[in-house]
Amino acid sequence: MSTSLGSDIDLKFGRQIKVWGKADLLSVVDVLNPTDSREPGLIDIDDSRLPVTMTQLDYYTGDWNLNLVVIHEIRFGKSPEFGSEFYFADTESPPEEIPTETEYGAALNGHFTGWDLSFYAASVYNDQGRADGSFQPMLNLFPDRVVHDRLQIVGTAFSAVEGSWIMRGEIADVQGLRFTNFSKTFSRQDHVLGVEYSGIPDAALSAEVSWEWIREFEQALEEVPNEQEQSTVTTAIRFQQDFLNQTLSFNVIAFQFGEFGSSGSSQRIGLDYDWADGLNVGGGILLYHEGDTSYSKRIANNDRLFADLKYSF
Repeated sequence: MSTSLGSDIDLKFGRQIKVWGKADLLSVVDVLNPTDSREPGLIDIDDSRLPVTMTQLDYYTGDWNLNLVVIHEIRFGKSPEFGSEFYFADTESPPEEIPTETEYGAALNGHFTGWDLSFYAASVYNDQGRADGSFQPMLNLFPDRVVHDRLQIVGTAFSAVEGSWIMRGEIADVQGLRFTNFSKTFSRQDHVLGVEYSGIPDAALSAEVSWEWIREFEQALEEVPNEQEQSTVTTAIRFQQDFLNQTLSFNVIAFQFGEFGSSGSSQRIGLDYDWADGLNVGGGILLYHEGDTSYSKRIANNDRLFADLKYSF
């Protein structure tokens, strides 16, 4: 449902996808919708977001827009399930607790000649579940449930255009992080910087780098079951070239985790063809490479060929 409450106020209600931030690949403020991560790296971020029932109120004045969001449906991302090629535990995960308290957020967006600036604040649940309970394998004690902690997030994002170049950046402060076997809460600062070049005919090249840093880090977090690093770097590069009057697209997207891919990497190479109005077909290859983390070593054997059939109506 969508309606106008005046010349400068819009109201929307229903299952929706609301995108925050300026980064295309590694956004740190796009926290309102869960994502489908059952096969990492296979689905574009635009297609992996899952809709949730929310109410949006937008107020427009001059170059600014105030966006208020209330999320009524608590829904979390789709992760690999027990038995999947991407599920590496020997047993099923404990039951997941689904909280019921409403999530909410606010964004203030400014649109100016050649550049944009946005500010964000949100109170949402961590899409990444946490095993809650004692983890002491020697005593045969293991967590008996998975919980989602409440996070408080504030951030800002900008984009600027200069000729064929677009610069993007985001910063977010995350409060309320919890980890298994730790009673204290942690906070994290996230950063993204990206650039896109569109000066090549019918092509675009973009690159983004994100850096996450956990404050008051403790060395014990590096051990099982958390296996966290204080500082995490991720790099993403995407290239797209269109042919046949922009009906055929060749695309490459590569992710590197850690400095120079030390924690693993993936590359997806594919073709997409607009067969008819609303009908898109495609396919390609997805490659994984191992790094120094246990997860990257396990996922490295999951290379695959894929085919897509997408109909929009």
